[in-house]
Amino acid sequence: MTTRERSNRRLWLQAAGALTLAGAGLSPARAQGDIVRIMLGFPAGSSVDVIARVMAPHMSKTLGKNVIVENKPGASGTIAIRQLEQMGPESQTYSFYPTTTMMGFVLQGQEPVLEKISVLTEMYEQFSIFAINPNLPLVANVKTLKDLVDVARANPGAINYSSAGVGSISHLTTEKLCNLTGTKMQHIAYKGSQPALQDFFAGQLHLVVMDPTNLVAHLNTPRLRAIALNYPQRMPYMPDVPTTAEAGYKELASVVATVMFVGPPNLPDDQFRTMQQAVHQAIADPALNKRMQELYALPKTSTGPEARALMQRDLAFWKKVISENGIKP
Repeated sequence: MTTRERSNRRLWLQAAGALTLAGAGLSPARAQGDIVRIMLGFPAGSSVDVIARVMAPHMSKTLGKNVIVENKPGASGTIAIRQLEQMGPESQTYSFYPTTTMMGFVLQGQEPVLEKISVLTEMYEQFSIFAINPNLPLVANVKTLKDLVDVARANPGAINYSSAGVGSISHLTTEKLCNLTGTKMQHIAYKGSQPALQDFFAGQLHLVVMDPTNLVAHLNTPRLRAIALNYPQRMPYMPDVPTTAEAGYKELASVVATVMFVGPPNLPDDQFRTMQQAVHQAIADPALNKRMQELYALPKTSTGPEARALMQRDLAFWKKVISENGIKP
């Protein structure tokens, strides 16, 4: 095909697209303006994806526009955020920004540039559970976080553990616990929670630290003993599991995993407020709120400045943990 033929074909396709939109009663500009995209850096079926797809119809109703979810997974979500940084307000594209993605940038030797995005609001928090394998002699008598620290102190490097992945908040939380207590535990890296749990139940790991999604079903079985959860207060569905704050580690409990709603840089004030309100109203809906908690996401909204300040605080905190422990991807 010649250059002229390619040019004619491109013009024909553009014209055909315009005619299709016109037939639907929409101009190309109007059609673009009627669509809001939530671009996620995580795969379909992930907890972030499920929550986004549950939120989308609620937001659509508030905005009077179609809200669609697009998955562009990779590199802990950093690829999607880098794309968002290059977009303008007219793109009507937004994203979810978990703490894990900030840490993904740090582990890649990059710096999260929060000034290149608009931070609209916090959406929810997540927590991790510390659980030991009671069938292994070294930790068989561990019933509290203090017990775990005592065993780790008496047996440097003997306790091995896994988390949701290298650089995950559960991984960094455990390393910070070791820093605070002067202990050493050995992190075993797995690609995902399921392979780690398989080895845990097979007796290859003393400890797992991860979100409740894959652990809750085993809480009341002899295969697993939950000794703490990393959050300021206990959870109603596991009232007997104490918090890291109760164990004396309030610093850990105050810096938990968060997920923010963000947009492209330089959002006009009215667009910023409209989208922020749509998110807040969606999360306030009782049915959606309940569904989020069923997914172990703890709804929590904020102003834009509050969310940005929280991201800056968490970034400084976890960067220090990564640096002090020499954590590499």
